[in-house]
Amino acid sequence: MTLTNSASIVFYLLFFALLISFSYLGFYKKNKICAVLAILLPILVAGFRYNVGTDYAAYYEMYNQVSHESSAEVMSRFMTGASEPLVLLVISLCGNVLFGHWLFFAFFGFITSLFLYLSFKKFDEKKAWLLYSGAMLILFPLSFNAMRQIAAISVITFVLMNIIFDKEKRYLYYLLFTLLAVSIHYSTILFLPVLLVPLIAIKTNYKRLSFFIMIALGVALVILPPLMTLILEAGILPDKYANTFMQYESAAISFDLLIIGIIAALVFITRKHFNSYTKETNRIIMTMMSCAVFYAGLGLFSAYIGRMADFFWPINIITLWLIIDRLKDKPQTKMIIFLIIPILYFVASYIIMGNSQIIPYQVML
Repeated sequence: MTLTNSASIVFYLLFFALLISFSYLGFYKKNKICAVLAILLPILVAGFRYNVGTDYAAYYEMYNQVSHESSAEVMSRFMTGASEPLVLLVISLCGNVLFGHWLFFAFFGFITSLFLYLSFKKFDEKKAWLLYSGAMLILFPLSFNAMRQIAAISVITFVLMNIIFDKEKRYLYYLLFTLLAVSIHYSTILFLPVLLVPLIAIKTNYKRLSFFIMIALGVALVILPPLMTLILEAGILPDKYANTFMQYESAAISFDLLIIGIIAALVFITRKHFNSYTKETNRIIMTMMSCAVFYAGLGLFSAYIGRMADFFWPINIITLWLIIDRLKDKPQTKMIIFLIIPILYFVASYIIMGNSQIIPYQVML
């Protein structure tokens, strides 16, 4: 069954409205049934979709191939690094079950919604439901195009929030869930050094240095893309370097927008309000600074800079609320502003610009 484009937009907006309502009732009002529904609803939408998302066909083909392969062939895929171990395991298990392909896609929806729910549950109930709703409004549509990576980001966000909020560090606990994230998507390995930041941030006093590095790096990243374009047009680089520069230049504009947003947030937060935040919030802010510096530097040498930027989203959602919460409007007004922003992002990205294949929404019956 295929919904029309108009019906698909209505469907997604209705989904967002229900998700926000269940999150509010589940987190804030502590209604256990609504808490379950806040997790279950995205799982159903993810599981029942058909040919929705740019990578759906590739995942569906992968499912059909692996589910019919022998154990030796599946092990060969794992040993050669062709696929992540948990993905292969899930396909192998679902391949023996009726409607297994639904369960395969639903599983990653489950990982995404569950671990984001657990991540933001670390905050008090007034913030938790807003942060979960905001994160899901951004990350859930993205998961239709990067299913495994968004699931891995959700798990690693859970690890990061535990490191930040735990009074007693549970290193084995962090390691186990980090390995779970890596087993879902290997790109998580690039994020691992960042997990060390909250462990050392409170013992060091480098926030001002990080702040100035962040500004300098952001300005450099704004200048680099047009500069690289001039270098490429001049034809003075060897082919192998020119290809790398071209890959970076094509992805750098969107990454620059992310960096500029981070700088604006940090300017607002660190100059006026840093000392008024809790120790846990300060760790989040310092972690964000270090994330930006680490990934921006690494991104200069990688064609996958856009993929790395996705790891910023959960922390960006937290930062967005920290900024909005400082406004002098009524609490209800601030909540509406916070929730409107990801909805506008959805409208701009998926409806106006048509950046992916999530519209129309289709269901395999």
